[in-house]
Order: sequence, then C-alpha cells, then structure tokens
Amino acid sequence: MARRLYEKGYSKEDVIALFEFIDWAIQLDSDEDDLFLKKIREIEEGKNMPYITSVEMIGLKKGIQQGIQQGIQQGIQQGVQQGIQQGVQQGIQQGVQQGIQQGSLEKSREMVLEALEIKFGKITKGIIKSIESIDNEDALHLLHRQAIKCASLDEFKEFLEK
Repeated sequence: MARRLYEKGYSKEDVIALFEFIDWAIQLDSDEDDLFLKKIREIEEGKNMPYITSVEMIGLKKGIQQGIQQGIQQGIQQGVQQGIQQGVQQGIQQGVQQGIQQGSLEKSREMVLEALEIKFGKITKGIIKSIESIDNEDALHLLHRQAIKCASLDEFKEFLEK
C-alpha cells in the first residue's frame, strides 16, 4: 500500500496522514515495525526521496512528543528532589543556628545569675524569672556587667526594672 501511494504521487502530507491512521489502527510488534520501516525506506530510496522519510517524520514527531513528556516528568521529579534536599538542609541549618543561639542565651542567663549569687547570695524568684524571660544577648551582657558593678541586690533590681 505504501508503495502504491508513492507510485500514485500522493503528497507527503497525505502519506503522513495515512501512516498516522495506520499506526493508530494497526499495532505492530517491534520486529514487524522494523521490517515495515525497512521496506518503506527501500521504496523511498528507490524513488530518490528526501533523507528524512515521511515515516521517519511521523516517528520523529512521536519521539519529540514522548521526549517532551519524559523531560517534563524528569524535571518535576528532579525539582521535587532538589527542593526536598534544600528544605532539609535549610531546616538543619536553622535548627543548628537556633540551638546555638538558644544555648548562648542560656549561658548568658546563667552567667548573670551566677554573678548575682556570688556577690549577693540568695536571689529572689522574681529576679530569676525576669532574667530567664530575656531573649536578647546584648541585654544579658549588660545585666552581667551590672551584676558585677551594683553595690546591692536592690540596686540591680531597679536597673532590671528599667
């Protein structure tokens, strides 16, 4: 049938349309498909047809469509994987940074409380709660200095309440 189409002078578009219909209507296994394409190539070479045959053009179109779909799927999968990896890395980094910052705040609070205990002895629960509620490293450093400088616990408490 393909040979007769070429002999009858059908246009390339008509041949492509017919091959698309045949491809839709008849499912060939891979050996039959290879044999069919080989015969078409022989016919087209015998007729001095262009280098890319109409059958190859159909295959090329289908291959391009399949390649695009596969590329999109692979791109989505890679994007998701990279997004997960980046999210995990950022989460770990943020967790470490928060842990370090929290540890540093805890250490600063302990230093203020230790300086007060060494200098004044027992500290009231109100002062302890006030110091434990501070989440600013600079403020805690300032309180540590003040704990060392103050002459009394009342003087420190006044400074703390400011």
